[in-house]
Amino acid sequence: MSDEMEIPFKDIVEGYREVLHIKRPKSYGELIEFPESVDGISDQELGNMMLRLTAYRGYGMYLLSTIDVKYAGLKSIYNDELRKTIREQKMETAKRTQTAVENDAINNSPRLQQMVELVERVKAERDLLDRLVGIYEVQVNALSREVTRRGMEIGKNL
Repeated sequence: MSDEMEIPFKDIVEGYREVLHIKRPKSYGELIEFPESVDGISDQELGNMMLRLTAYRGYGMYLLSTIDVKYAGLKSIYNDELRKTIREQKMETAKRTQTAVENDAINNSPRLQQMVELVERVKAERDLLDRLVGIYEVQVNALSREVTRRGMEIGKNL
């Protein structure tokens, strides 16, 4: 698959990255062993873990928004190519469902087959990234609740 088909709107994605100015955290991608219990974790360790996960979540959200732009662009290009192929092949559409017409167009066009594969791959990457950001969010929220609980405990002891 050629690069021009893979990212035909590279300037849009790059422009989007320039607007956001978000850098990758140095430790991004390293596994964080999320504790089963917070009993033995110091306040400083808790704060550091929370900050790291928050940075991961922020960077993951940035990646997610970037891939959303890429997916939307690819989907648009795919839809245009599909309509063009249907027109060029002068497919009879009156008596057939739209899905059947689209399937025939895809089966008759190696370029559309490549585009379908690419769109599906980008969507899968997007979905995976969305789940990862969700995990970070759950973990940050759990740590935040512990920080709040500890703060309330300190207030009671004063």
